[in-house]
Amino acid sequence: MSPTPPQQYSLAQLYQKLEPKDGSQSTADNLQNLQNLNSCLSKPDRLLREQDDDEDIIRLCLWISKVILPDGSFNVEDDMSDGIPHPQQSASLADICIAASRERALALTHQKASLGLQSLQILISQLSSLRPSTLDPKILLTLIAFTSPADPWTTPTTTQLSSSVLALYTTQTHSEDFILRSILNTIIRPLFSLSKPSTITSAGRKAMPSSGPLPKHDVAAERSSKPWKYETIYAIRIFSWAIENAPPRTISQNWPLFTPPLLTLLDDPSTPHRVTGSLLLPTFLPHLSPQVLRQSGIGEVFTDALMPTLLYLPSLTPISEALQLSGAAYAALHVLCDVRFPSTAEDGENGERYEFLDKVMRKGVLTAYHHASQHPSIVALLLSQADLLIAKMGIQAVKHLKALIPVLCTTLADPFAPDVVLEAARCLQTVLLNCWPRIGGYRMEIVRALCLAWRDGGEGNVRRELEVAGRLFGGCCGGGG
Repeated sequence: MSPTPPQQYSLAQLYQKLEPKDGSQSTADNLQNLQNLNSCLSKPDRLLREQDDDEDIIRLCLWISKVILPDGSFNVEDDMSDGIPHPQQSASLADICIAASRERALALTHQKASLGLQSLQILISQLSSLRPSTLDPKILLTLIAFTSPADPWTTPTTTQLSSSVLALYTTQTHSEDFILRSILNTIIRPLFSLSKPSTITSAGRKAMPSSGPLPKHDVAAERSSKPWKYETIYAIRIFSWAIENAPPRTISQNWPLFTPPLLTLLDDPSTPHRVTGSLLLPTFLPHLSPQVLRQSGIGEVFTDALMPTLLYLPSLTPISEALQLSGAAYAALHVLCDVRFPSTAEDGENGERYEFLDKVMRKGVLTAYHHASQHPSIVALLLSQADLLIAKMGIQAVKHLKALIPVLCTTLADPFAPDVVLEAARCLQTVLLNCWPRIGGYRMEIVRALCLAWRDGGEGNVRRELEVAGRLFGGCCGGGG
């Protein structure tokens, strides 16, 4: 397109100027064209309207939706030779140059998206119907790709623009046809087809275990089998949007289409993708029945996929990443437990539920504590999870007292970690409320820990929680525990 727009022009002429002469356009060309198009559309007095403008508007919208999509040019996954980042390695000059190049690519993506989405908003407002009920799915998918502020290729402006335009088509985007055909079958399934975990079949059900040797990790093969990770990086956002916005009936009746991508994310070695998979499960799982999880075996598959994440701990995993991974995985496991093993009034009917909670406590909380007890933030997270698990187990948690009481007493006696002491005091309260018949054997340890914590506990919430714990402990002992 010419950098200086003519005095009068039609939408058809604008589109003709966008078509590449040699069949391809560079990113710089696309940016220049977006700038010129936005400039032309911002001057409605120069725009010549024609009878078949709607067709040209859609053609322009399709072109915009294609060129503003983010690509893998700023993808940090390329820094991972084995799929795992190595932040401890010193940066070379080449690394610095690559990082600078990616920063430029990201800034360019922001600029293109802002111009393109502004133009889309103007063009759609020019359609003959002020509130058209449907739009080409390709345009809607591009809008969805820019709806989350958590993605690096979005800005507050682009998120607001995409969400405002997308809101005009809620009926279409929340329909079963759009979710299944336009998102899952057209976009997600082809991108994830080569990276499906071996734990499930092509139908999304539990696969029979294999006795063969584990395949060797091939970096080149990973890049070709995971285009959603290295090239079409916006696919995960679209998939997440589908889970968050699909009608419950759509998920419950078509769950096999959702499980392979979810398990692929949970199986990925990179922190962002594994966290994303864990965060999506609490939204996805409640739409499935216990019968479906049991008969398909997918409940066990999800459990096996989540449990290893609980042991992504320092020093092999940075503390910030360990907190993200563990927090998301524990939240998913709690929901999985409630869906897979609903609590019943009769305690004797909750055997499988208690076994599940025991497994999370033993192989998750207690094992992780012994590996990372020197990290206060990790310990605080583990104690908060122990609190939740004990509340769900009730009196059945007494089997863990032998391992848990020393952890609580050691933590309460630490004068340098008030946040951890706060979590320990709350966890102790839950222990006393649920396991009081067996507390008598630990009286001396608890008394000593509470006294030390009270002496060094400071003020505010810590002291209040310690006081509550002390009163509960006194009640347990006074009651003949």
